[in-house]
This record gives sequence, C-alpha cells and structure tokens, in this order.
Amino acid sequence: MNKDLLKYHIAKNGDTVEALAAFLGLHVTTLYKKIRGETDFSRKQVAKITERYNLSDALVVEIFLH
Repeated sequence: MNKDLLKYHIAKNGDTVEALAAFLGLHVTTLYKKIRGETDFSRKQVAKITERYNLSDALVVEIFLH
C-alpha cells in the first residue's frame, strides 16, 4: 500500500479522507486504518476509488499492490 500516493490523488482531486470515507460508506477511522495498511481495501472499494479518481491500471497497482 502506497499511502502517500493515495493521499496525493485524494488531494489532487480536491477531496478529503473524510469525503472519501463517506463515499465508500466507511467510518473515517476505518479508512485511515486501510490507508495505513492495517487492514486491506476490498476489490469493490479499490474499484470505487479507481473510478472516483480516474486512476490508470498502473496507478492502481502502484497504490494498492506495493
């Protein structure tokens, strides 16, 4: 999990972690745990984030699989 790259794309799109948490239907604390790598994102959550920020396949790999 590349938390810095995910946070970059959140900010780049004028979003906040709180807004992303609401979009994903998560409590903000739960999302922070996922960002820190304490728990994993589900495939559905990754797909929603990918669509929300228009991420390329390469970025998805770089953010979520490293």
